[in-house]
Amino acid sequence: GCWKFKLNFVATDPDFDDTIQIEGKLGVKTSVAFGLNNMLDARRTKFSAFFTYNSAEEFSVKPKTGVLMPEGEDPTKFVIGFTPREYGKSFAGTLIIRTDLMQWTYLIKGTPPRYVRPVASSTIRGFFDGAGVGGTIQRKTSITRTKRNVVRENIRAVKGSPHYQGRNARLRHPNFE
Repeated sequence: GCWKFKLNFVATDPDFDDTIQIEGKLGVKTSVAFGLNNMLDARRTKFSAFFTYNSAEEFSVKPKTGVLMPEGEDPTKFVIGFTPREYGKSFAGTLIIRTDLMQWTYLIKGTPPRYVRPVASSTIRGFFDGAGVGGTIQRKTSITRTKRNVVRENIRAVKGSPHYQGRNARLRHPNFE
């Protein structure tokens, strides 16, 4: 007899062979290089290197095609470039290096430098605690001020008025009599 079985195959993306972290200055190309040999074949093998479609445009790879050297010879050098164009955003990409028999997959992470707020300086004296020209601006924290009681001041002003005639008496003003 013949045996029949139902088989379901699920193909997923391969695990990353390595993760490469690159930090680059805004608008400046930063490069990282590494070497790779063909481990499965004792011959030189043609390769292609590329980033997947969903990788950030800020990444580049050189060379895109060439010959991968066999194990025991000098490795083929790959250069990954990263040129960030904006602050505050992390970039990611998947680099694939493929031959006829083998494929290497790398996760590339790119980060721009952390933004450091500039420190202002001033020559103005007053509320600012600068030591003259070029001093740093710092607000004085210990300002001594007595609280003003406006209600008490108004009561004293009324009692001192020539028109005030005592606590229970009405305030008389010559214009309103």
